[in-house]
Amino acid sequence: MTAVDSQIDRRLEQLHIWGPYALLGVGAVLAVASADLMDGPGEWYTAGTLVGAALLLQTWWHGTRHRRAHHGRSPSRAGTAYYAIRWAIAFVLTWINPFFVGPP
Repeated sequence: MTAVDSQIDRRLEQLHIWGPYALLGVGAVLAVASADLMDGPGEWYTAGTLVGAALLLQTWWHGTRHRRAHHGRSPSRAGTAYYAIRWAIAFVLTWINPFFVGPP
């Protein structure tokens, strides 16, 4: 492995760590900027709760995935649950306001 390959691997690892936070932040900013698409305080509270849940989920995942070595090619139960919950949160946030999807 060359120094360039090592640097690329480090950058990809940083992207995997910080990318979900950045995308959630961009989606939240776009959703706030397009607040007229949301139907009142109920959707605001739901969106705020889900954004908080997404942050907690991502923080948990980041903390646990580096402690466990992954053996084999099949996904772990924790990984499957993480992606299913993350998908569900993203679906509901996008249903509430399409701008939660983030930039095009």
